[in-house]
Amino acid sequence: PPSTNASITGAVRQVIDASQAPAEGAFRVALLQPAVRKQKSAPEYANAFRHIRALNDSAMSLDPDLVVWHETAIVPPVEWHLRHRPDRDVYEFVAGVKQYLEHAPVPVLTGNAWASPDDPLRATEYNSAVLYRNGTPVGRYDKVKLVPFSEYFPYGKLLPRINDWIIKTYGYFWTPGPGAITIPLDGARIAAPVCFEDSFSRHFAAFDKPDFFVVLTNDSWAQSAGMQRQHLAMSVLRAAETGSVVLRAADTGSTAAIAPNGAVVAEIPPFDRDFLLVDVTLGAVKTTVFEAW
Repeated sequence: PPSTNASITGAVRQVIDASQAPAEGAFRVALLQPAVRKQKSAPEYANAFRHIRALNDSAMSLDPDLVVWHETAIVPPVEWHLRHRPDRDVYEFVAGVKQYLEHAPVPVLTGNAWASPDDPLRATEYNSAVLYRNGTPVGRYDKVKLVPFSEYFPYGKLLPRINDWIIKTYGYFWTPGPGAITIPLDGARIAAPVCFEDSFSRHFAAFDKPDFFVVLTNDSWAQSAGMQRQHLAMSVLRAAETGSVVLRAADTGSTAAIAPNGAVVAEIPPFDRDFLLVDVTLGAVKTTVFEAW
């Protein structure tokens, strides 16, 4: 295992006693692992959100600077459904989520499909990390490295009829995002790659000096604790390559905090329902030899 030298791992630490305020220059983050798993319909969306909301209420009571929900924690694109309302049950669900976020005292970074409300046909949709503050989306990162056939159809332009049939039968595909964009929040620069983007060294290195990474992922489809930890290993490698703190917020695992040398400082066991509170030291950004090369 990597060295746990305090001078290196001190860039991120688990908060055990939340009554102690963050140290000067530290940014406190709550990472939720709700273990909701199935989300295929409006009733399942609502059931999943009940678990997320309960964890979130507990986390927010400790006054963090940010709370992070996992990839596709909210499946339907919230802002699009609020305007166009094609399905009453889905509209009522996203309206409830929106109302909750409006009253949230802490900013929330959540995984959500994103379709512009100005696009009534929903022709372009992204797998996104959306930062909400007082119910308003104030920052967004759109996943760039999509999974072929699962998240996009590589031959859509060549075979448009098949592409249209797949969308009609199985739902919308996503569009690759514009690039490695960071999200600013209260003096912190956050990189929020989504799911298996932590498998791509070059993509991680492309983010412009974030204070920390937070990977939003959802591996609930894999009924295996070993798989959750295998994916965690990707984030460990990226932390060591970039010399950066990497946090993970996952539905079923592994939600974790990783130091710049790749040491896993804290982790919620796979499939447990809990949240992790960590302090990240800001202003320690550097460019490693790996990134420069």
